[in-house]
Amino acid sequence: MALGSRQNANTIFLNIIGGKITQRVNEGTEGAKSRKLEKGPKSGTEVWEVEHDFVSGKIVDGGIKESEYGDRIELKLQDKDEYYVLTVNWDYSKLRDAIVKRLPNLDVEKPVEISCFPDRDTGQPVLMIRQGGEVVKYFWTRDQPGDLPEPTQKKVRNKVEWDWTDVDNFLFKEASDWFSQFEGDQKPAHQEAASDDYEEEEKKSSTGEDTLDEDVPF
Repeated sequence: MALGSRQNANTIFLNIIGGKITQRVNEGTEGAKSRKLEKGPKSGTEVWEVEHDFVSGKIVDGGIKESEYGDRIELKLQDKDEYYVLTVNWDYSKLRDAIVKRLPNLDVEKPVEISCFPDRDTGQPVLMIRQGGEVVKYFWTRDQPGDLPEPTQKKVRNKVEWDWTDVDNFLFKEASDWFSQFEGDQKPAHQEAASDDYEEEEKKSSTGEDTLDEDVPF
């Protein structure tokens, strides 16, 4: 089972709201909760969402997409004949790092399980990725940073601030390079079979309201 609860759809668009993986649904859907949008052109509009504990499947596509709200990471997973598109705002560094810093340690030929929950102390979202029943470790860590640059300090109006530009650019390039494996003729074996079906379904879904464009960043 690819989600903590299942909805009948070929492509399901997911976001992370309040530390939970959420799916926009119609009012009256069983288990749905309502909230009002706080940002974007539809601010104040009431929407209905179902919360899921996890999403799982094989990563069949993805990338960093531009939008009017900034860059986003999109992970596209396949479970049998269903697809899931999980979107994370690039500028939300905690969630971004939880994905990007694990990418080199992922085996795209095996399913992943992505879960998210609010930290009990801070309420901030904690995103976990498991593969083969084990938590996937970060490729770049504080103790083993590899080529990951360190943030620098700069003085702005007599105040010392941290500059994360080099870190951001490094992770952006590494993520872009990793996602490039899903392009062209050198796709992973399982991606070849899924590609045509997904692209056709994505065209059908591209104009739907589930893309959540009006609700990012959080």
